[in-house]
Amino acid sequence: MSEEPGKYIVSPQPKQDKTSRIRVNGKDVSDEIDAAINQRKSLSRAYDQYLDDLAEQAQRALATATTDPHLLAQLTQIGETLIECCDGSFEDFVREMASLIDNEIRPFLKGTYEQLRYMPGARFTEQMTPPDVVASIDVSAIKLS
Repeated sequence: MSEEPGKYIVSPQPKQDKTSRIRVNGKDVSDEIDAAINQRKSLSRAYDQYLDDLAEQAQRALATATTDPHLLAQLTQIGETLIECCDGSFEDFVREMASLIDNEIRPFLKGTYEQLRYMPGARFTEQMTPPDVVASIDVSAIKLS
């Protein structure tokens, strides 16, 4: 049987310890796949910790002063991450931010959301709620459930 160029033949092969191995064109790639998965899990844990740290800093800033310039920067960092990994709608943004930081963050969220829309190089603006719709939404009425 001849192989076509650019085609890969993937076949599970039993390991000596009875777990399956993955072969691509006859080469065992199980270890490379396991390493990539473990690296992704490690990055995910680091990323989650980064978001938790930013949220904790924002909570402290919110508790001490409502005009802290660091709070606005932290909200922007957290918000960018949430919009990129969620669906981008304003309602989801409010829910995620309020549950991650604190419900008292709501008054800052319209401004933060719109600031993210106009950031140079923003790749997620197509999925964001239109500005006129955001302006008409009562942030305090959005349920967290």
